[in-house]
Amino acid sequence: MQKMLKHSPDPPASSFTNTWIGKDQVSYTYLTYKWMLAILFLVGLVQSIIQNTATSLRMEQMENVYKYFIYLTNNGRLVACAATTLEAILVTMRFAKEKFEQNVLVVDENSLPPAMKLLWALCNINSSLSVMITLVYWITLYNPERHYLEFENFSGHLLIALANVLDVFISDRPWWILHAIHPIIFGGLFGIFSFIYFLAGGTNYYFEPYVYHIIDWAHPLRTLLVIGGVTVFLIVFHSFFYLLYRARLICSRRLRKRKEVASNGLENNTNQCGLLEAGTANGELSCWLCLGMVLFLVNRIT
Repeated sequence: MQKMLKHSPDPPASSFTNTWIGKDQVSYTYLTYKWMLAILFLVGLVQSIIQNTATSLRMEQMENVYKYFIYLTNNGRLVACAATTLEAILVTMRFAKEKFEQNVLVVDENSLPPAMKLLWALCNINSSLSVMITLVYWITLYNPERHYLEFENFSGHLLIALANVLDVFISDRPWWILHAIHPIIFGGLFGIFSFIYFLAGGTNYYFEPYVYHIIDWAHPLRTLLVIGGVTVFLIVFHSFFYLLYRARLICSRRLRKRKEVASNGLENNTNQCGLLEAGTANGELSCWLCLGMVLFLVNRIT
């Protein structure tokens, strides 16, 4: 436990822009994967905005057009787009540097650059927030009479969470348990916003006096308990990602050991073959020497 909580030096910057699988340089495959993820989340955000705006205009509810970002799900979409786009840009910059500057490897700095720190925080927020949004939505908020099972729904309430879980086993980005503070701060800011929005008389898409019924500030004690519970679950979700990260490290170490064993085995086989060839050559030389001596003695006798 102390090992997880103690202060550690900044991890290498190179771990934020590559996969742990394969070579040290960024591959075309990983670069394509990062841009596909960024584009997918961006398409999901734009499609969601267009669909909600079109629905509000069709129902002649002009005021609902401006309510899109009062919802945590839609803020989660925005964070996911920011995180994946920034990561794709940083991976591209490293790829270009390695590709066009004589294939040099990225040199890690003593301290993590600000762009990497921002990416780290955004990824921490995006991961825990997406899992919380998915679970809370499908367990407490989903209503078949109001919500339809379509791309706009799944892209915000399932797809981002699944992509974040999968990415832990693909990317080399490290996880620190103390970074649970990142999603907690973001969630706290949303809670403060929901309270101010309630005091200002704001309503949701259905003109109810709250953003979500589970954080209705007309019932402050219940709402505070919900926020407290969400805070605990954000820590749990971040710890879940940390455990996945530790499992990835175990897989990485085992894979590295297998490669070392295979490499050592190949080297030993090469050495054995060299010794065998040397022994064969010496044996042939000895045979030729013996044959020469026999011929010399036969010649002297005759």
